[in-house]
Order: sequence, then C-alpha cells, then structure tokens
Amino acid sequence: MPRRHPTDKAVLKRYTRAMRLYRNQRWRRAAEALEPLLTCPGAMGSAARRCCVHAHRALAAEAAERRNYAQAADHLQAAMRALGADRSRRDGSTRVPPGGETTRHCLREMERTAEARGGSFPRPGKLAQVQWHAGQREEAYMTLTRALRRDGNDAGLLLQMGMFLAAEERLDEARPVLARAAEAGCDNPAAHRLLALVAAAQGDVVAAVRALQRAVDLSPDDLVLAGQLVLSADVPARSGARLTVRLPVDEDGTDDEHLDGLARYLAAHPELADALLAAPAEEDGDLLALLSKAVDQALAQYRRRADLHWVAARLAQRMGRTEAAVEHARRAVSLNPRYLQARVLLADLYAGAGRIEQAVQAYRLAIADGADWADVHYRAAELLARCDRKTEARGHLRRALHLNRSYTRAAEALASLAA
Repeated sequence: MPRRHPTDKAVLKRYTRAMRLYRNQRWRRAAEALEPLLTCPGAMGSAARRCCVHAHRALAAEAAERRNYAQAADHLQAAMRALGADRSRRDGSTRVPPGGETTRHCLREMERTAEARGGSFPRPGKLAQVQWHAGQREEAYMTLTRALRRDGNDAGLLLQMGMFLAAEERLDEARPVLARAAEAGCDNPAAHRLLALVAAAQGDVVAAVRALQRAVDLSPDDLVLAGQLVLSADVPARSGARLTVRLPVDEDGTDDEHLDGLARYLAAHPELADALLAAPAEEDGDLLALLSKAVDQALAQYRRRADLHWVAARLAQRMGRTEAAVEHARRAVSLNPRYLQARVLLADLYAGAGRIEQAVQAYRLAIADGADWADVHYRAAELLARCDRKTEARGHLRRALHLNRSYTRAAEALASLAA
C-alpha cells in the first residue's frame, strides 16, 4: 500500500483556497493564505512562492499608484522573502577581478597582448579593471580614454569610467559620464541604476528617481531595483512633492502557473487523492474542480500512467461525470490489468450507471484476478439480488462472510434472501 501523508489533505485544501483568492485577484488575502505554504517541498511550494511574489508585486504596484511608497517597499521586501533569494542582477562589465599575484600575472599578460597589437587590446574594459585593481588607476583611465577616442560613445566603456570616478567620489565628473553611458546604452539598466546612485549621492533625488524608473522599466523582474525606486521616491513624497512612479506587474498565468505545480505534485503523489476525495462535495467543490483540471494536465504529460487515470476516474465520479469516469477507469485497467482498485472502480461505475450485466462481469473478473474482498462480494450480491438471481447472490454473500465473519450487512442480506 502507498505511504499515507496525514497532513497533505489539509495542505492541499489550504493551497486550493489560497489559489481561489489568487485567481480572483484578491491579492492581500491570497498573499496571507500563501505564506504558510512557501516552505512546502517540490512543485507545490515552488508554485506557492511564485504566486506569493506576484501577489506582493501587485500590492506594491497598487501602493505606488496611491503614492504610498513605504507600503510599496514593504510589499517588495515581502516578495523578496517569498522568493527566497536576492534577484538583483549586476552588469558583468563593472566587476573587478580578485587581487594578488593572479591579478599581476593577468595584467602582465594583457599588457604583452596590447604591445603585440600595437598598443591596443581587444577588451579594454577588462584591461582597465585589472589595472584599477592593481593600483594603476591613471593607467586604467588612460586605457578607457584611448578606447573611447577610438570607438566613440561605447556604453560599456563609459559605464566603466563612471564607476571608477564614482568609486573615487568624483561625483561631478562621474555623473555626466554616466549620463552619456545611459544615453548610449539606453537599454542597459545598470547604467541608469549607477546614474541614479550618483544623482542621489549629490542630493538630486528627483533625477535619481527618474533614472531608477528607467532602470526598473528595463528590468521589470528585479525586485531589489524596484525597492530602490520606491524608497527613493518616498523621500520627496514625505516633503510634499507629488512624484509618481510605476511598478511593473508581470502578466502572470493565474491558472496555468499553479495548475502546473499541482499537476506535477499529483503526478508524484497520486495516492493523495484518497484523502482529498473523502471530503464532502458541497464543502470542497472548488477543490475537486481544481484537482480535476490538474489531473487532466498531468495526464497530458503522462498519458500511460494508470494511477493517474484512476485518480481522474474517482474525481469524475465525485463530480457526476459518469461517462468520463468509466473511460478513465477502463484506461487504467487496460494499462495495468492487475490494477485491482481500478477494476473494482470500473465495476462500481457500471453498477451506478445501471449497467448490471457489465457490472457483475466486472466484479467477477476483479475477484478472479485477486480482489477477493468481502465488500466486493457484497456489492456483486446486491446487484444479483436486484436481478432476482438469488442463488448467485447467496454465493457471494457466503464468501463475504467467510472472509469477514463480523460483516453484519452481509449477514442481514443473506438472511433476507433465505426468507
């Protein structure tokens, strides 16, 4: 028998209710409901984290529209906590290599290459980085200046130059260089971000906000950058300035996003359907509908999984979709003829649909293949008694009592047939 997960029913129900709030775009309540699910393992936890991030981002965008930048920052921080990692991205051209003998050796090799090429180097930005880190700052500036004179307004080289000037706190010189970098590399969020930092350090918060807004527009998934934007905007807002910023919200697949995670979860643990299907239909109608969609999605990827077809049949049965249930049960049996639970379920479905002969035959085949269980014999006897085939019914009831002597219903049914 598969290992049971006693807490999984409650977890899946909580997940489903959270997702109902999420699909209805009730972001605050959805975020609160998703919070306890963030540490769930596997696909379900991953989907919960993604949806929680999206909910907090939507709340942050709403707060920013109201110019409540402090609240927007709180939601962005909550989104980062849900994500579980710093999502900021840094431009590779601003990285400085480690120091020590490795740096000196690297510098010597680069200089030899430059000499062999008549004083030029194929990657002057990297050469300037190494020179800077080796303490040769003037040489680093000269390397960049020569390259800019040759290549014109190269965004990466200008960004490197601006970073060096800012590092030496030569802000008046760094800002125009970074402005040129942002103009030349208009699609580079790092240039706009560094320009914003320099502007903010000079006390020009409005210019900093404008530059950060452009950086956020170019890098909409960077939560750290979005946090810097709203915190910067909060400064002039507190002084009464009417400054408006925009926080992008990704067009998240509110159905597919979590359905995919739930489908993969159920594909890994199809036995959990037992616990879920025990709930009253009127209590968990939304849960059953969601599970049905998730199982269909899982079957789209794993068409030959008999256990998933069995789960699909159980769900369809609970939802009153008899023909769909029969089809899934048949498919489960054809994929795995020794799947006794599926054989019994198929017989139950035939019986529920009034297809008595098919049901009796299915029960007998299941019993012959190993489902020699008291309750299966009792169900077969009920059908046979309904058709006035009392002798056959009594045989099944006797077998049921042989297997379970305390089976009261079977004993009562046998006594009724003997009367």
